[in-house]
Amino acid sequence: MAQAGYEMAQAVTVTVKVERKHEKLPRFVLIPLGKIEPWKISGTVTVEATLNDISIGRRSLKRWDERKCFFIDLPESLCRKAGVETGDQARLSLRLAADELPVELSELLANDSKARVRWQQLTPGQRRMLREDILAAQQSSTRARRAKKALKG
Repeated sequence: MAQAGYEMAQAVTVTVKVERKHEKLPRFVLIPLGKIEPWKISGTVTVEATLNDISIGRRSLKRWDERKCFFIDLPESLCRKAGVETGDQARLSLRLAADELPVELSELLANDSKARVRWQQLTPGQRRMLREDILAAQQSSTRARRAKKALKG
């Protein structure tokens, strides 16, 4: 399933330049608006991405209005994994990520009214960030613990 409210979108592949504003900040790549215009997105969404055919996982694709584009941060570990440095040209492939909730979060929301109320109070961006934090855990027990901590304190 594609991101809520967005039609099923085709994957996009684009040649990008790895950039960095300052050595203490992460690298990033810019994606021109026209390349993902068919997706009809206006703000931050989660994508699954590859850089030079190396999976860089689920990433936040964010709007950068000043430069009239979208961008993705590339932490040092992902740059090493994909073998890229600042100034390099790279092939970036993106597709909208599924937005289903992790099972552990779904179960908590279904079985705990206080957690459900707290979830409903979150903004869409906060929900997306929480979902991604929980999904990042490899073990079910960790995903369940993160969900409980976030929604029950």
